[in-house]
Amino acid sequence: MLRFLRILFLLLAIFIALISVSGFPSLLPWFAAAPEATPEPTPVPTPEPTAQPFADGFDLLGRHYPVDAEEFDLSGISSDADIEAFCRAAPYAANLKNVVLGNAYSAPVSWDTISRLQNAAPNVHFAYSFILYGEPMTLDTEYIDLRKIPVEDNGAAVVAALPCMKRCTTLDMDQSGVDNEHMAMIRDAFPNIKVVWRVWFSTLDYSCRTDAKTILCSLAGDAGLTDEASCLPLTYCTEVVNLDVGHNNHMRTLSFLKYMPNLEIFITYNNYLRDVDDLAYCKKLRYVELYGSSMYNINSIAELTELTDLQLGGCYNLNDISPIIPADRVPKIKRLWLSIGQIPQEQIEAFKQNHPACEVNDTDDSVGYYWRFIDPIHTFNTEENRTPAYREIVNIFHYGADDNTNYSFSRNDPYYTTPHGEPVGGERVRWFYG
Repeated sequence: MLRFLRILFLLLAIFIALISVSGFPSLLPWFAAAPEATPEPTPVPTPEPTAQPFADGFDLLGRHYPVDAEEFDLSGISSDADIEAFCRAAPYAANLKNVVLGNAYSAPVSWDTISRLQNAAPNVHFAYSFILYGEPMTLDTEYIDLRKIPVEDNGAAVVAALPCMKRCTTLDMDQSGVDNEHMAMIRDAFPNIKVVWRVWFSTLDYSCRTDAKTILCSLAGDAGLTDEASCLPLTYCTEVVNLDVGHNNHMRTLSFLKYMPNLEIFITYNNYLRDVDDLAYCKKLRYVELYGSSMYNINSIAELTELTDLQLGGCYNLNDISPIIPADRVPKIKRLWLSIGQIPQEQIEAFKQNHPACEVNDTDDSVGYYWRFIDPIHTFNTEENRTPAYREIVNIFHYGADDNTNYSFSRNDPYYTTPHGEPVGGERVRWFYG
C-alpha cells in the first residue's frame, strides 16, 4: 500500500509538470502557487521648494523696498518698463497701502498711467495732486466744484480725470459754459457720480440747477413754456419732487415728465394739453392739479397708485372717468374735483361706491372754494382757512411772496448769485434744492 501511494504521488507530480509546459492554462488556477509578496514602493523624492517671487523685496524706479513695504514712491513714473515692473510686483506686495505719485507741477503722470497702476492694485491708495481748470485737486477729491469756472473744452479734461478719482461723488459745473448736451453726456458716462449744471427754460428768465427738488414757474401767461423747445431743458432736471407750471397758457407738452421719476406734486393751469399720458412715468405722484387742461382722457392717471388729490375742474373736453372707477385704481385717493355737468352721473356714483373714503365735488369749476379753503364764502388766504392739502402746497412753493423771490428765476437762486468759492446755503436753497 505504501508503495502504491508513492507511485501515485509521483504520477501526480509528473502530470502537473506536463500541464505547466504543454498549454493547459484553464487548469492552472487549480494548481496555482501561492502569490508572491508585494514589493515595497519606491520612495518619491521631495521636490526642492520653488523660490517665492520678490522674496528679496522690490526694485522700482531705482529704489529698493522690503517685501513687507507699505508705501512705494513712484513719483513721475512714465516708462512702460517701470509701469510693467509695478504691475508685476503689485500682487506680491501684500502689505502695500499707499503709492505716492507726486504732483502734476513737478512730475506729471498721465491719466492712462494712473489708470493702469490703479487697476494693478485696486485696493491701494494713490496720492497725486493736479490742477483742473485752474482749481487744485487730488485723486481723493470728493466734490469737484467748478461752479462759475470757464470750461472751454466741453469738459474733456474732467472726463479724462474722473475715472481715476475713485472717491468723487459730485461734479458741480453750474455756469461753467458747457452746453446741456455735453453735460448730459458727462452725466451718462459716470452714473455713480452726481453731475450738476444749470439750465434755462421757457422764454422768460426761469433757471435752476439740474438737482432742483422744487420748481415754480407759473408767471408766464402767454409766454413761458409754449412748445417742445422751451420745455426741453426741464428733461435734465431728474430729481424734481414738486413742480408748478401753472399759467403757461400755451403749453402743449408734458414730455419732460418722463425724466422726473420722483415727482410727487404736479400743478398746471389753463393750457393746450391734449393728453396727459406722460403722467404715467411719475409713479410717486400724490397731488395733481390739471385745471383747465384740454385732454380727452385720463388713462395715465389710473396708474398712479399713490395719488390722494386730483383736480380736474375746467377740463371741458373730459367726459369719461371710467379708467379710475375700479377700486384697485387710485386706491389712496381722498379728493376728486370735476367740472360741472361734464361727467355722467352714473360714473360719479360708481366712483363713489368704489372709493367711499374719497370726497367728490362736481359743483364748481374753480381751484378755489373747498379745494383750497375751508370757508368757501370768505376765501381768506390764511393758514387757518386753507385745507390741509393746500396748506402743504403753500409751504412747499412759498406762494404769496411780494417780490417773487419764491419763483425759479436765476436772480433768486443763491447758487447763481454767490461767487465761486463762497459757501452756499440758507432757507432759499432748502426751498428749491432740498
